[in-house]
Amino acid sequence: MYNQEFLDLYNELDSLLRDIYDIDDNSQSAIMKKINELKQSSRSDKQSRAMMLDSARNIRNFLAHDSKKGVTFIEVSNELIYFIKKEIELLKREKKASNIMIPFDKILYCENNDNIKDIITKMREKRYTNVPILNNKYVIGIFNENILTTNIVFNNSKYDDSINSSNYSLDDDYSSYFLFTSIDTRVTDLEYLFEEKRNNKRLEMLFVTQNGLNTEKLLGIITVYDVIENN
Repeated sequence: MYNQEFLDLYNELDSLLRDIYDIDDNSQSAIMKKINELKQSSRSDKQSRAMMLDSARNIRNFLAHDSKKGVTFIEVSNELIYFIKKEIELLKREKKASNIMIPFDKILYCENNDNIKDIITKMREKRYTNVPILNNKYVIGIFNENILTTNIVFNNSKYDDSINSSNYSLDDDYSSYFLFTSIDTRVTDLEYLFEEKRNNKRLEMLFVTQNGLNTEKLLGIITVYDVIENN
């Protein structure tokens, strides 16, 4: 019989999730929180996992109720055992921002007074669309051709050969926005950040710092492609 193995695995999964979500209150369900988290995803595989995990939750409750009566009306399938084991494995090896970010020493960045044409040339060589503007490793702006074009065509700004961060604020892109995140942010949470739109803008890039603050030095960057490859 797989029932006892299932209950043991379910309890292990619950314990892992309680640690991840920092849940001490037994009145809160860590499993239910995971189910709701999976449901928020637009991915069909995560929706399916949510349904499977919810079924596991109902079966566990049914078995716990039956055990008090000393009877058993159902037997857990091997497929459900395999599913719970896989969920446990996923949690144990779940990556964080620090594991998938492009580290600082591999980032293309620019600084005030750098030549714009040189930056654009490097961006096109590497097929980059955004380059953070830094001052002593602190993010002070973002350079991309969207903002450059907007400044010249729509804001009637005089074209300047060199970078001036005051003209390239993180809020100046009309179609994209940028956020900071900590090195410990789970990849699952990063995925949800990239799925969210704000004022019809998409998240273009995450700046990784120690605690996710814009007052901290940049440690790395993450794009949606980094998340897709690692989730």
